[in-house]
Amino acid sequence: MSLGIKLYPKIRSSNEFKNASAYGLPLHKYRPKHPACKDFKLIVDDVIALIKEK
Repeated sequence: MSLGIKLYPKIRSSNEFKNASAYGLPLHKYRPKHPACKDFKLIVDDVIALIKEK
């Protein structure tokens, strides 16, 4: 039985998340070329698709 819950790959751990947070910025604004920024792409794409559906 499937619950219909989509699973995403894990987001890598990095101290840069804490550093960005200390400046009040998301990682993609604080360090746009950081590899962890790419980890969010699938999630962001799905959120955008949901917003467009409404």
